[in-house]
Amino acid sequence: MRQGTEASRLRGPEFHRAAGMVAAMVLLAVAAWVLLRWRTPRVIPPPSRRTASAVLVAMTANINNIEPNAGAHSWSRRRGVLLAILRHYRPGILALQAATPAQTGWLAVRLTDYAHWPAGEGLSGNLFSALDQALASWNQIFYIRRFARLAGAYGLLRPHHLATNPTENAYYSLAVLRDKRGRVPLIIVLDTHLRHGNHNAAASAAKLRIILERWQRRYPQALAIVLGDMNHPWTDRPVYDALRGGRHSRAALVDAFNYAAKPPARRWGTWQNYTGRPVADWPTDLIFLSRGWKFTPARIIRAHGLVAEEGDSTRRDGLYPSDHFFVLTTLRANRPPSTAVGSRNPIGETGR
Repeated sequence: MRQGTEASRLRGPEFHRAAGMVAAMVLLAVAAWVLLRWRTPRVIPPPSRRTASAVLVAMTANINNIEPNAGAHSWSRRRGVLLAILRHYRPGILALQAATPAQTGWLAVRLTDYAHWPAGEGLSGNLFSALDQALASWNQIFYIRRFARLAGAYGLLRPHHLATNPTENAYYSLAVLRDKRGRVPLIIVLDTHLRHGNHNAAASAAKLRIILERWQRRYPQALAIVLGDMNHPWTDRPVYDALRGGRHSRAALVDAFNYAAKPPARRWGTWQNYTGRPVADWPTDLIFLSRGWKFTPARIIRAHGLVAEEGDSTRRDGLYPSDHFFVLTTLRANRPPSTAVGSRNPIGETGR
């Protein structure tokens, strides 16, 4: 009788309160475990060799040609800084503008992991044609030797509308690259340097798109990268819209810059005139991409070494690799590469 009474007492209100407390403690422990597991970041394993090789860095750099009276900004003084930057960022594709044959040769000897196009073929013909050939090769495409060039072209964008000043004519260089490792689809790289007048620049941009679309028809499986010194920002709509193309065009391009990221009341230009400080509000050295790329927003390389911090773009020794900041983006193809490397209409041309 006494045992029954004791059992009844334990199963009374005290028993239920104790059981409720134990249950609550168990629930709290489970919730804490779940919350901790949810908040603890997962360690992402390092990318495999295959994944890493599918990532590609593309850079555009106006290196400013050799000017006889450059003084403190002479090529012999700044070329070491330029080489250090290129070796640091190691772009897979490097588009140069305003690169004279002498500058290209100096870089080619030192960038031994790269091939470049147009390759030096010597100057021939009369004085005008020799000058034309020299200017036509100022847009140099350097690419790591993991790529093979299948075809290429270069020359004037508007050969029938020549400017009185030869340096105001717009040229382009184009290379079709195949990844020997098969990690990246075929790539059409188009490097250009548009000139300053709006009408000429807009007409040149329209011609550039015609050239791109022609090559995309020949290599329909290829992705495209169009980059260079456009000399006109996104606010110059006639030039910018001609470059980017219509939304429904097969060759419609995406600007790699995220202009919403520009800090308010801060200049974001890429021409700095050897001062380390942007002269204009918006960048004019641009990178456009065809659909099919995943990419990080374009980044302006302002830190040229010997600076206080990344945000400080003024060198203490006043020496810069160029009068332009360089621009880069990191790319990855949305789709696996095609096994086909030829074109529907093989052209077989590797010259102009």
